Amino acid sequence: MRPPPPDIAIELLRRYRSSHRSREAGELVEVVVGRPAVAQRFQQLQRRAEREVLVLVKPPFVAGCWRR
Repeated sequence: MRPPPPDIAIELLRRYRSSHRSREAGELVEVVVGRPAVAQRFQQLQRRAEREVLVLVKPPFVAGCWRR
């Protein structure tokens, strides 16, 4: 994997620094407990997404959308 061209890295760094502000822990992480709550929150995120939702998938699965 090659590193990004310097101009892209500089632009990303500029955007990061311009948007970076001190945040409370509650603004960074949302803890959802229980299978029904996790499934409901995931579906809500998918419905409200404007472009895409990227996820890392690791069993055990909570939502049953891929079950037959």
